[in-house]
Amino acid sequence: MGIICIYIDHIYPQSLLEAESVKRALEAWIPEFEDVLDSCFPICRLFGYLRIYNETSNLKVRFHDLLTTNPFWDYKNHALIEDWEKQCIDMFVSLVEDRCTCDDVNAFIKTKRLYQENSYDICRGHDVLRLLSLSLIHKHIYSVKNIMTIMIASYSSGDFNLAMIPRKPMLDDVLGKLKVMSLHSPYPESCFILKQGKNDWANRRSMIALICGLFGFKWVE
Repeated sequence: MGIICIYIDHIYPQSLLEAESVKRALEAWIPEFEDVLDSCFPICRLFGYLRIYNETSNLKVRFHDLLTTNPFWDYKNHALIEDWEKQCIDMFVSLVEDRCTCDDVNAFIKTKRLYQENSYDICRGHDVLRLLSLSLIHKHIYSVKNIMTIMIASYSSGDFNLAMIPRKPMLDDVLGKLKVMSLHSPYPESCFILKQGKNDWANRRSMIALICGLFGFKWVE
């Protein structure tokens, strides 16, 4: 069986948390969901700013291993620590070994006007879910895994189609390339493995399932 690996990025639906079907499901399960989600955005936005600065400046900070929301969470009082913003930027700067300063970071955020961007375009899903789970106290019930299960199960095809409208040109390009590859493949039963780019893998399942279904490809994770 032939194997063709295709890397796809920036054509997937918006954050699942932004979809109305997902919001309704989470609000039904978590009464205080909307308020808690809003409280998560400030620090998750800052993490998003730092990720953008990290990537555009090629600083190569590994957020997953070194910089997470957990150090800025006061477990005793069940809230963010008082000076979380300053400590977060200070920790980031310490990780890049004098290749930038706190002033550089703040100037970048201001110059690029990142504060004007939609929170769902700035925040990374796993940052939001991790902090959302911490904020809901009963972490054994509202774990990241359980929250994600509800999100995936409730995500409607209507929200998916609506989210794909602005991405249709890129989607058409990808599907066109897949079709050409399938026609010229020397293998009658080619197995197409679609691998994620830099964004969240969990938010990509619907897109991958759609592409595989359209062309009858086998999906291998």
